[in-house]
Amino acid sequence: MSGFPPPLIGRHPARVLSNLDAPLGGLRRMILHAPELARTAQPGHFVQLSCGTDLTLRRPLSIAGADPVAGEVELLYAVVGEGTRRMVQWRPGDPADLLGPIGRPFTLPPPGETALLLGGGVGTAPMVYLARALAAAGIGGTLFVGFRRPEGGHRSAALPLGSPLEQALSNGSDQADGLVTDHAARRLESLPPEPRGAIRLYACGPPLMLRAVAALAQRFALSGEVSLEERMACGFGGCAGCVAPMKDPAAPQGWTHRRVCVDGPVFPLDAVDWERYLAAHGG
Repeated sequence: MSGFPPPLIGRHPARVLSNLDAPLGGLRRMILHAPELARTAQPGHFVQLSCGTDLTLRRPLSIAGADPVAGEVELLYAVVGEGTRRMVQWRPGDPADLLGPIGRPFTLPPPGETALLLGGGVGTAPMVYLARALAAAGIGGTLFVGFRRPEGGHRSAALPLGSPLEQALSNGSDQADGLVTDHAARRLESLPPEPRGAIRLYACGPPLMLRAVAALAQRFALSGEVSLEERMACGFGGCAGCVAPMKDPAAPQGWTHRRVCVDGPVFPLDAVDWERYLAAHGG
């Protein structure tokens, strides 16, 4: 995982088709007409979206779905700053300017395996996309999603996945539903060793959640992949502002930094140096 990936990033003029509240933890759901992007995107890819020429930096957003036939791309986003506050005002027919698809996507499970997907907050977006891809490929899987706020427990009837969807709140043990990783642990504990060993884990969400997923993988001897969320400025790997610590036996200190935007955002679960990753995020 070094160097730049093959050049597939393009600039895509797009048009807003819809921009509404999604029944997922206070997120919003935007559908864009971007035919070329819809043809080249894969689960795990993200885009850099311009929120105005006066805002120097684009906003990185994971792709939540792509329909190459209709030429449509779906984004799920939370309103957290000036850029996303502007996005709320976009209406059908408004133009949008995207760069993408960016990054390394997920790899689907090999034949005979199923998937267990965990999404937290805005990290739900790539998990939704992956769940749809698994369903389209005839691969079984379950998606658990978690949100910090109680209103995050809405069922996602507006987001058909083609695979089972279960939701859990992620705002602490005082909530009856528990953490999203609690749900996953109970699911794994309920399975006998043989089918359990044929499950691959996938996750995207806040650092503590991802570390818990890595612990699940170790506990049940499972492999998997994780999409890391970092603050990204350029999206091309040039600024190195989104680096994350990765295990590297060849490095003198046993670990090295990788750029999440181009070396990731998807990494093997066991490749991340989770202790240093959490320390870098105040964990």
